[in-house]
Amino acid sequence: MPRPARNSINMHDIIAQPLGAITGAVNAILHRQVDLDDAEVESIFDEAPFLLLRAKEAMAACDADAFCALFKLLLEGFSHSEIFLIKGVETFSTQHTLLQTLSEIFTEAVTHRRFPLQSEAVGELLRVIGSLCDGSIRNVCAALFMEGLASVLSDMYRENLEEARACFQTQRAAAASLIQLVKGSKQNKQRILSWEFLAKCCALSVDFFFQLQCVELFFRVSWHNQALLTNLGTHLHPTVIERIRQLPNDSTLITKMAEVVASINNGREDVLIFPLTSTDVASAKVTGDTVSCFTEKYFVVIVMSDNADNITIPYDTIRSVMLRKNGRVTFRLNEFPSKLELLLTRAPGEDTVSLVMDPERLDAFKASSIRSWIVATLDSRRGQRQKSGDENINSDRKSGSTALLFSRERQDTSSEKKHRAESVSLVEGNKTTDFGSRQVAPAFNEETGTDKLHESAAAGVLGNDGNINKRTAALSATMVNIQHLVDGGRCIINDHREAFRHGAEKNIQNIESCLQASQEKATLMVERLNDALQKLKDGNAAIHDQLACIEIQLQVTLEESREKEAKRYDLLRAEGEERIEQLEHMLDSQLMRRSSPLKAISRFLQTDVK
Repeated sequence: MPRPARNSINMHDIIAQPLGAITGAVNAILHRQVDLDDAEVESIFDEAPFLLLRAKEAMAACDADAFCALFKLLLEGFSHSEIFLIKGVETFSTQHTLLQTLSEIFTEAVTHRRFPLQSEAVGELLRVIGSLCDGSIRNVCAALFMEGLASVLSDMYRENLEEARACFQTQRAAAASLIQLVKGSKQNKQRILSWEFLAKCCALSVDFFFQLQCVELFFRVSWHNQALLTNLGTHLHPTVIERIRQLPNDSTLITKMAEVVASINNGREDVLIFPLTSTDVASAKVTGDTVSCFTEKYFVVIVMSDNADNITIPYDTIRSVMLRKNGRVTFRLNEFPSKLELLLTRAPGEDTVSLVMDPERLDAFKASSIRSWIVATLDSRRGQRQKSGDENINSDRKSGSTALLFSRERQDTSSEKKHRAESVSLVEGNKTTDFGSRQVAPAFNEETGTDKLHESAAAGVLGNDGNINKRTAALSATMVNIQHLVDGGRCIINDHREAFRHGAEKNIQNIESCLQASQEKATLMVERLNDALQKLKDGNAAIHDQLACIEIQLQVTLEESREKEAKRYDLLRAEGEERIEQLEHMLDSQLMRRSSPLKAISRFLQTDVK
């Protein structure tokens, strides 16, 4: 029996969740194994006014997570497909209050610093604005957001330079929005009179891709007005300005812009650039000849295509690094960027990003500061994770219990194992060297020595007469037993999880079957109701026809009656006139007889005789 189609999610129900539950609800629908369908994406734009209203509510409550989740959901609608990007722009263009509300949110969240500039919430907001800037309302968006976006970049590098160099999401989103606003719009290119602030950001930044965006902005705004580049010389070298002036508007533009950015970073110790012959993600080749840029917190690979893209890997997501003699540098990751998830098949051993460079450049890579940057980042992350564990150890020392001290010693040992597992390893050929070992990273000598002192102190409390090797063997045996218990627990949990999953799937299937049956019954009842309604309409039509016939018959009868009345009237009139004439004739005759002279004399004589 084929499984019934899944039901579409009502986005109104998701957006209407309490602020504390919105983040989980949005993440649940965005991280499903299936993408949102067209009906679900369309409902996102249908609920856009409600979504922005909830965003204002989250902003008033300073709930950055809920705010970020709402705009992440809206951005999912814009990025679903080209068709829905157009639909989203049309939604905001036809409902003018949406743009005004979005402008108010931007002012409060960014200009008034409701959220930090480098926060994920601001980044998602700027990405949504960038989606709107690439459409028919470009000029309207420029009037609302362009100056604010410029202020974001200016304030970011003025207020906290170290944070601006460590983070990259917000500044890229702001620059991308500015590029969309000035692209093909002479009016928008003239809104900002001086781009000196961007030249300062470009010079101070260590983000190769952001610098590439800055160069593109310089190229676009100066295409018809070269004078705009004159004031940039205080922050950029004159040769860089001249190279920007000479950028060609052809297929080599991106390559030439990358060369300009490389010249900006020439000689810097905090930005190391290595040309690459190819870049592989898992088993897929994503780019050919290109450049990679390493900073203290992350590295960037530029993807040379019609529209320049990037692969950015923060160091805190790296699990290990392997160097091959053929010039291949392979990074095994704990966490992949979202844009690389599409290329990752999740097969074992395919959680890697490989950079291929010339073997002679590999020697420079080994001798550079990159390894120490990666180790420092992982050490900082590990220190934050172990901070709570150290507090527990201190409380154990105060208790004075031998059993607790022994437990603490096991915690230290497991922490040391975790330290080795998380440290970045350097592999050359078949030889693997741990970045956390004393042989490779002398900076870790002091930390390793401290761990040994803790172990010695714990051993002293347990008793100086004991044999350390025996205690170590006992501890190892205990760890093995614990591992067996953990493995057994995992098996039991997996069995329960599998049973629960099967039960849940069966229940879901039953619910969907019942829902489908209910829908079929509802459809049948609707069809019956439609049939009855149609019959009623047909009966009403017949009655209307009969009434029309009766009305016509009445009209004909009325006309015939009127004709008969007219004829009868004419007949009576003729008879009356004829009768009147007869009476007049008789009256005249009588009058004539009475008015005769002989009769008058006769009547006179008769009177005298009497």
